[in-house]
Amino acid sequence: MAYRFDEHWSANAGLAYSQSRYDEEQEIFPGVFSDRYNKVPDWSGLLQVVYDNDDLFDAYFAIKWTGEMEVARESTATVEESADFFVVDLGISKTFALNDSIDLTLRAGIENLFDDYQEDYEAGIDRDPGYIYGPRYPRTFILGARIDF
Repeated sequence: MAYRFDEHWSANAGLAYSQSRYDEEQEIFPGVFSDRYNKVPDWSGLLQVVYDNDDLFDAYFAIKWTGEMEVARESTATVEESADFFVVDLGISKTFALNDSIDLTLRAGIENLFDDYQEDYEAGIDRDPGYIYGPRYPRTFILGARIDF
């Protein structure tokens, strides 16, 4: 769903439900069965607010939500139900016309602003390397330039 408030402001929102299941339960560990896909949430969503002004700058603010999911945990031979999590991103950009046919766009942003990550992340030499389900990246600062011609 999208809505334009005026010539500069708009919002986009989405909510997705996808029930991914095997036809028959699978044995994940000895005696532990599930018909759900590993690390695939049933629900996810997005809310984004965009400011678009060629005379000043462009900016965005986005919240991405990932719902609960089943995650296989080899260290305990169990299937855990993860917590849901939110990731907040924001950014700004400005495009400069260098001449009639060349534009330079400079951008900056922060992905995963609040550095959200799974609360039960294991560390150390005995950690379960497959037990990772949280946001893909830690807080990341982005600087970029693009030339269009």
